[in-house]
Amino acid sequence: MMMILPALSLLCCSLFVMILFSYMIKSGHAKEEYVDRAVRHILMRQGVLGVTVSIMLDHDPSGKEGPRAPLSDVITILDLKEEIPSPPSEAVPQFLIPQA
Repeated sequence: MMMILPALSLLCCSLFVMILFSYMIKSGHAKEEYVDRAVRHILMRQGVLGVTVSIMLDHDPSGKEGPRAPLSDVITILDLKEEIPSPPSEAVPQFLIPQA
């Protein structure tokens, strides 16, 4: 979750405070699927006060509470397969066979 809040001050320039709680995707197609963003503006006497909130959704294989597609940078490690020894080939050149 990321929140961008304006810093309240008496200065004439605009300031903001960014609060990050965890890992947040910023670019690519995964941002469109995983990040939910909301912006609200408040009109005050001193000017406009704006609040931006971005929430990154969790992966949900059923697709009910989050995106069904997994992130593109997820690495899955599979178990090793048992190796089946291959039979020796019979076409071995004679110069490679040691002479007794």
